[in-house]
Amino acid sequence: MEYKIRFYPYKGEKIPPDFKYDQNSEDMINFLNKSAKKCVRELISKIFIIKSDESDFLGYIAISLRSIEKDKLSSEKQRALYARPAIVIGQLIIDKKYQGRGYGKAAVNFVIAIAKFLKVYLPCRLLVVDAINEKAKTFYEKLGFRAIPDNPLTLVLDLLPLFKTI
Repeated sequence: MEYKIRFYPYKGEKIPPDFKYDQNSEDMINFLNKSAKKCVRELISKIFIIKSDESDFLGYIAISLRSIEKDKLSSEKQRALYARPAIVIGQLIIDKKYQGRGYGKAAVNFVIAIAKFLKVYLPCRLLVVDAINEKAKTFYEKLGFRAIPDNPLTLVLDLLPLFKTI
């Protein structure tokens, strides 16, 4: 059965008590429960709650902006005179009981759709994520992200090829 997934701007929601991610997720849970409201209010992050017909809280995704210095990129083709503007996936967590159903991939595609929309108004060349572990790194690599040479858990997706089709 396929469920409809929806993204709602964060408005102070707390992570439900039955939410499970992994044993090391306390910092990520604390972020939403304690720090997210301030980050949104101060325009540091934009956070979306992920919902579906299956659940009112599948997880959340936090995005922000930064630039990547040209010498950090792995491809000579991507290197040039200027740093590359990027959208950063600061956190993407999906409840353990809903993992493996395509919700994480849908969340990344949601961010790509935002970047496609914004390209008319603002430049954005890259999508960047700092994977929390090897499992997360593998997930992002399957979506086309590539590791930065000096930091194998920082992964980059070049959006330019995706945008050329528009």
